[in-house]
Amino acid sequence: MTTTDNIFKEALTLSPSEKAQLIDKLISTLDESDKKIDELWAKEAEDRINAYDQGKIKAMSNSAFSIRNYLPNTKTRNPGCGNR
Repeated sequence: MTTTDNIFKEALTLSPSEKAQLIDKLISTLDESDKKIDELWAKEAEDRINAYDQGKIKAMSNSAFSIRNYLPNTKTRNPGCGNR
């Protein structure tokens, strides 16, 4: 049995309230941000805003965009958007 299996087995003995607390603590560790990645995303956002303001790029409506158009092996495609 792996360490995670042992932890899971032990967690099953907790009360619902204790399980919720444990889940909350585990999820909060996933939300820790990486300062470098945050800085890169902030720069990317600023670059996109500047490009939009300068007319270099256009906005896309929500109805025209579907993430399915950019995922490989997706059966359902939105014909209104450029399929890859």
